[in-house]
Amino acid sequence: MSASGGTTPATVMIIRHGEKPGDPSDDSDGGPDLSVQGGARAAALPGLFLSATPNLGCALDLAQSDATFTGQYAKTAVPGTSPRFSTPDYLFATADSSQSSRPRQTITPTAAALGLSINNEYNNKQKHIDDLAALLWTAPYAGKIVLICWHHGTIQELAGALNGTGATKWVGTVFDRLWVITYSQGLAIQQFGQQLLFGDEVTVPTNPW
Repeated sequence: MSASGGTTPATVMIIRHGEKPGDPSDDSDGGPDLSVQGGARAAALPGLFLSATPNLGCALDLAQSDATFTGQYAKTAVPGTSPRFSTPDYLFATADSSQSSRPRQTITPTAAALGLSINNEYNNKQKHIDDLAALLWTAPYAGKIVLICWHHGTIQELAGALNGTGATKWVGTVFDRLWVITYSQGLAIQQFGQQLLFGDEVTVPTNPW
């Protein structure tokens, strides 16, 4: 079943959780947590979505025995590049289980950086995938930017439920990719390399699998 209705988000972005211990293609192997490399990916992930031009200020308060000086530097933008992807308004992750908390762990730094909560009420089962897709077709999400962190085994089904076209099987060894569905530009899924860690792919092959 695919999501349908009169409202859609502006964009839905889908990523896999960060790297894991054990067999990368088996979500039940290696314990529920990210590996060291997966933690590094999670820490770097906010850089894909956050502006690199924060406003910074500095207060001065210098007290001496014979004089007191106070001052305030005005806030100013630090030059930098814009984020590669749109800043999310909503964050979703696959529900925690005894086998994995990795999706929630992966986007926790992004949630902290954006001041957003993570909805991780939905699991990998098809009913939950359909329910999540239907939720995103309701009024609060109309015209919004949504980031979803999921398990690779059902990303194809999730993208299909969101009406994305061209979804392919997500290979178990791949952690550094991002799928984008921009509804104003049609339903074709665009694939990008995250380019966050050493060794990440820069260009996604036309036929990646």
